[in-house]
Amino acid sequence: MNELTGDNLLNFEGIERQVRAREHEITNLYSKDVQVMSIRNSRRYIGDKLVRVAKPPQAS
Repeated sequence: MNELTGDNLLNFEGIERQVRAREHEITNLYSKDVQVMSIRNSRRYIGDKLVRVAKPPQAS
């Protein structure tokens, strides 16, 4: 993006820090993030387990 605009609008270190923090929230079983809790609860839904053909990808 920085190359397209010619400006340093995106800070790579800041974005990397945010991505790593988000990945930590996803792997933390006791996360209080509403989106993460919703994803986990929906994955526990028995109807999805019966029709799902592939496991969702694991965050690295």
